[in-house]
Amino acid sequence: EIHLITSDTVEQELKKALQFKKKRIVAVLNNSLQETIRSVENYEDLLSLGETWGEYVYACFGAKVCPDVDRMAEVDRTAENLILAGGLKNAFYATENQLKTVNKIRSYLEQKAIDSSKLALICFDGMGAAEWMLIKDYLSSFGFGFSERYLFALIPTITKISRSAIFYGDCESVYSLKTPDEAKHFSNHFKNMTCQFFREGDISNESHVLGIDLVTVIYNFFDEIAHD
Repeated sequence: EIHLITSDTVEQELKKALQFKKKRIVAVLNNSLQETIRSVENYEDLLSLGETWGEYVYACFGAKVCPDVDRMAEVDRTAENLILAGGLKNAFYATENQLKTVNKIRSYLEQKAIDSSKLALICFDGMGAAEWMLIKDYLSSFGFGFSERYLFALIPTITKISRSAIFYGDCESVYSLKTPDEAKHFSNHFKNMTCQFFREGDISNESHVLGIDLVTVIYNFFDEIAHD
């Protein structure tokens, strides 16, 4: 059907065109997922699948459509099969510079501290790939740029285990922690730096972080939204 574009209809037609584009992106990513699922053989492939899945979910959010339930089941099944077959174990042997798991983040920062006098670790609890893409788009509008690397959380992906692994720098002891003290263990590891641990809302201006070498901030809003 042909619509004549006039001054009265141009805004509505542009909205339709944008919506068509968004749904087209969803369809392309859905097809890409199907191809990626077929080629998953190792943990690197699974990381790529996770990234594509995140892009797809975020595109669905933008287009105001629900993710394909059957495709979701395929992604889950593919990940489950690889994990149960031991396909993730080699990811834990990656070096600090080529880290693949969250427990290597602390060691990665230690390497970065050699060349940088100021560092910040910002942790968004409960954030997956799709949520990161939302944050990234928002921050990009203010001129921020990013170098990205996707990592595996520890299973089960709960705060007490997977988030604690970031601050403890360990993938074994966190499974037996009774009351994690992330701030203490993280600060003790960086004894030669002035460290400060903050929660969401603690920092209202730059004076709060003056004189601090390593700033850590934890944001919980994604986790809270998910639980609500």
